[in-house]
Amino acid sequence: MGDRHIFYYILPSSSLFCALLTMFIHEFLGYPNKINEEGIAYYRKLIKELRANDIEPLVTISNWDLPLTLEKLEGFQNSDIQHWFSDYARVLFQNFGEKVKYWITFNKPRQTCMGGYGYRYYPPAVHSEGLLEYTCAHNLLKAHARAWHVYDEEFRPTQNGKISIVLDTSAYVPASDSQEDKVAADTKFQFEVK
Repeated sequence: MGDRHIFYYILPSSSLFCALLTMFIHEFLGYPNKINEEGIAYYRKLIKELRANDIEPLVTISNWDLPLTLEKLEGFQNSDIQHWFSDYARVLFQNFGEKVKYWITFNKPRQTCMGGYGYRYYPPAVHSEGLLEYTCAHNLLKAHARAWHVYDEEFRPTQNGKISIVLDTSAYVPASDSQEDKVAADTKFQFEVK
């Protein structure tokens, strides 16, 4: 990369767009109709300052900080999260996409789902090993896909940015050179990644 600087920033959805999400959820409008303009102004200023200092912003849209309003509606257990998240992402693309060229929809989704809905080491700390973490993963990946398509269809042609997800997994090494151990290690890896 040479002397190129990249600033990795996670937008705290619970503070920046709480008003947006709260209004959206409470009135069940199906689209965001009220945005926290002070939050938008703050991040516009931050992004402008980064770019003025030759720092390329890389923005993570969600990093385990689902607003309480959404959590009370069952968070990632509710399939409507797919629409809520893509609407939220659209607001970000509309407001920051001219200056932000790199987007991450979700950071470490395994932690969000396994930690939040399986093993209880992250909020909402619901214990349901073997069920809810899979519902979370299903809805989270669909939310990612929806946000990706929103960007690809509505914004990429003019903003020319990139959008992805940051997957997290562990490496598994076979206990021996036996075929059985190799298959077991690969199966565990595939189970976590897919």
